[in-house]
Amino acid sequence: MSEETIVIPSEGSSMSRHDYELLFDKIPADLKDIDWKQEGSSFLDRDITIAANGVSKSVQLYMTDQRTLYGGTAGKGIASRAEIPAKSIIGLYCGRLIDFQPDDPTYCTRVGTTKFAMDASSLMGKLGVHTVNDNSAYHNVSALLCHVCVEDAVLPVIVYEASVDIRPFEFLSVAYEDDYWADPFACRPLVVADFETLLTDKEITKEGKLTLALQFFDKVSTKK
Repeated sequence: MSEETIVIPSEGSSMSRHDYELLFDKIPADLKDIDWKQEGSSFLDRDITIAANGVSKSVQLYMTDQRTLYGGTAGKGIASRAEIPAKSIIGLYCGRLIDFQPDDPTYCTRVGTTKFAMDASSLMGKLGVHTVNDNSAYHNVSALLCHVCVEDAVLPVIVYEASVDIRPFEFLSVAYEDDYWADPFACRPLVVADFETLLTDKEITKEGKLTLALQFFDKVSTKK
């Protein structure tokens, strides 16, 4: 992955094969032979400017340790440094476009109900929406199957969109459905805020928003 900035076009525009492969590493030699489209998918309704790791340039994300409410570790999670309004594009699920189910699907998400999937295993440890954890108790991100024009072909993109307003220092979480290749996560709710950062953030404290933020996070953390 490079550090280039890439524009993912909405309907009526096309992107180059070079830019698509910066995001998805490899695609079949003959674009016209790809038959992945399914009912319900659509073109993007707006252009998206993203970094080559797939994260939108309009959001401020960081990776840090995440825990369950029972005190266990959930590994790394992704939190936001600033508020993300509902319906904002967070990024694209990047990796390698494959047509088989891998032995380890931990960083692999299926392209709808098609035979294709995005395999992000090569991006382990790097910031990207592939590290957004599954949280059945509370989730604030939706995974949407869309498509874009690439030269003379139409190819898939999996878009992560904020399903609700996301507060500063809130962890991002998504509910994996049957359509996605992902190991079932432990059925225990995760913490939904990076409390360590929240408690030491001077701007939040100075503006008197800390109590309100803590009340909000306590409410959604215990939601069943």
